[in-house]
Amino acid sequence: CGSSACLPPIRNLTDYEDVLPGAALAGSQINYNVYVSGIINVNKNFTFRNGVNINMGQATGFDVPSARTLEFAHGVDVRGTCCLWRGIYVYGSGTFRSQCGNHPTLTNLIQDALYAVRPFNIGGTPRIALRQTIFHNNLIGLRGTDGAFVLQGSGTGFPYFEKNQFSSGSLTCIGCLEGIEDILPGLGLTYNTNRALAGIWLDGSNGPNALTNLTIFPSNEGLNNSFNNLAIGIEARNLNLSIKDCASFRNITNTSPYGFGRGINYSDPTGNFSLTVQGLVANGTNQPNLDAFDNCTIGVRAEGREVNPTTVNIDDCRMVNMQAGISLDGFFGNIEGSTQHNDIEASSLGIGLFDAFANGARQYRITNNTISMGQFGRSIAVYGTGLSSASFVEVDHNQVDDAGAVGVLANTHRNVYVHDYDITVNGA
Repeated sequence: CGSSACLPPIRNLTDYEDVLPGAALAGSQINYNVYVSGIINVNKNFTFRNGVNINMGQATGFDVPSARTLEFAHGVDVRGTCCLWRGIYVYGSGTFRSQCGNHPTLTNLIQDALYAVRPFNIGGTPRIALRQTIFHNNLIGLRGTDGAFVLQGSGTGFPYFEKNQFSSGSLTCIGCLEGIEDILPGLGLTYNTNRALAGIWLDGSNGPNALTNLTIFPSNEGLNNSFNNLAIGIEARNLNLSIKDCASFRNITNTSPYGFGRGINYSDPTGNFSLTVQGLVANGTNQPNLDAFDNCTIGVRAEGREVNPTTVNIDDCRMVNMQAGISLDGFFGNIEGSTQHNDIEASSLGIGLFDAFANGARQYRITNNTISMGQFGRSIAVYGTGLSSASFVEVDHNQVDDAGAVGVLANTHRNVYVHDYDITVNGA
């Protein structure tokens, strides 16, 4: 209904001392059930652990204020009962932690939320510590659009953000919150129960304490995070983002009701920010499948449309069963950096740089990539006019296999230097 009268009541966690005394509740792996109605203000440090099931009613959630910690540990199951619940909001210097230590099989589950976890930089920097947690059927798993926050593993001894899973199937809880809170205002999206929108959504454009830099830490060997069956794996805008040795993206296709189909979707509308994607599963030597991207409409799409340069470096990634591997959009803009040492199997496009009417002294290099294409694909495509004489693209030392239609296409670009490449047509 959209009015404050529709919002659920807010109660302090200490109001429930009769059933939640002390600092923790343990289910001892016997399916201990907790039912939540309204918004719970976590006004004391508290841990749910060891088999507690938390059942969230319509529009419910947790608020974690400054200097307080809410923790899920060792097999906690949190899910909605009918409609989406709001999620876990972390304010100021508050901390939300979800972890299972080194247990070989236990995971936490957070499911059916509008935004499962959402930090707010208000009077302090929130800390979000996630390890061995499944985010399933949330519209967005982690929404970071409200100022800077710290992202890590589960704290001291587990600094890495790892072994988290972001996924969706058919959403069983319906979206009852549209009248109360917009779904990322300005996108024009309508909630749909067929698939989750994104695993992680980041935007650094808001406020004086904006999120301008974030590194998703490298994972320990074989403990990468996974993004599966979503419209977008990671969406990022207006910030420097670095993703190294820590993730895989599977079944991210534009058949979702939201479209997209992008493993990583990056946008820098103002310039001077950067995206680094490097060796996403290089450390995962214990994994049977070392592909960083598998069955995505586009593996990585990056956009920079200002004279101020956007820097995009994509290195050491393997992509299979792709429609397009890497798509760089600098229309009227300025993208610089390099794409190198990637191994891409795609049906339509291997690597594309599209910068018609590009401005500024942009320089980009596409080098030492191995690309296998379908019969009618474009292995490497560079489109654009390159208005500046200092605008320069170098395409070198790439190996192109089975290029049925086009090996390297340089279309109307002012300065493209193509050299030292191998093209094998249909295995010949």
